[in-house]
Amino acid sequence: MVYKRFSRSNVSVINAHSVAVLPVCALLSRTLGAKLIYDTHELETETVAARGLQGRIFKLIERHFINSCDAVFVVNESIAGWYANRYRGLKPVVVRNIPEAPVLRESFPMRQNLTVPDGKRLFIHVGNLAESRNIEVILQAFASPGVDDHVVFLGDGPLIQLVDGYVSLHKNIHHLPSVSPADVVGRVAACDVGLCLIEPTCRSYELSLPNKALEYAMSGLPFFFTDLPEIGNLLGSGMYGWKLADPSRDLVPAIHALTAPRIAEAKVSLRGLLLPTWDEESAVMVGKYAELIESRDR
Repeated sequence: MVYKRFSRSNVSVINAHSVAVLPVCALLSRTLGAKLIYDTHELETETVAARGLQGRIFKLIERHFINSCDAVFVVNESIAGWYANRYRGLKPVVVRNIPEAPVLRESFPMRQNLTVPDGKRLFIHVGNLAESRNIEVILQAFASPGVDDHVVFLGDGPLIQLVDGYVSLHKNIHHLPSVSPADVVGRVAACDVGLCLIEPTCRSYELSLPNKALEYAMSGLPFFFTDLPEIGNLLGSGMYGWKLADPSRDLVPAIHALTAPRIAEAKVSLRGLLLPTWDEESAVMVGKYAELIESRDR
């Protein structure tokens, strides 16, 4: 159906945004004489979903078609290195999925709305409530008798019932529904500490740069994070002490050990970071498209 719809189109470049559509995009590229881009939004063949028969099919598709692509876009340097090692001669183009530079609107009264008492810190987890994010570990940590700080989950997802179950039992655990991207910064900025505890359950997660890490960093909010190379590259050595090797073991002690001076020091470190911007990343993408269109027209 897709092939039939576009097989007579005047198209200069075709973008295959996942491995599943790469075969039909490659066929369209040959039919139309268009340039072909493989635009991977993660490490396509090394996700949790790409296992078993589906994973084997995805690997076969990628291996067969990837060298026919005129450009391969990847979302960070770690994944670029993985592709370059896997496919000899491949030179991926890195275009990170950087959120737009935040415009801090009027601060959201998060603490007042959640009735967080003065003197109690407010932690925040932003994003999908799903597996492989240590959601249950976070819930258990803040439900433990020795932790009286508060945590809010901003977002929705498959584990929403689990989260809301803890909310009903513990006054220091809160949940707010998803908000528009433009409103995330105001919510984050009203908190004290972020949580980005992605579990490296597959190679794609291990090499990822989660959006929540970028949102926290852009908001100047220090955050605990798991041992993902791209987060370490983003933050540098100044935030090394915020890395948790094993959240199920380390999160509660890390909360207990956290002090106001340490949070303030981390905020200073974040202000000194030269964070990437979407304007820079999109310029790389636009430049590559222009190069391919020019070469096709010649």
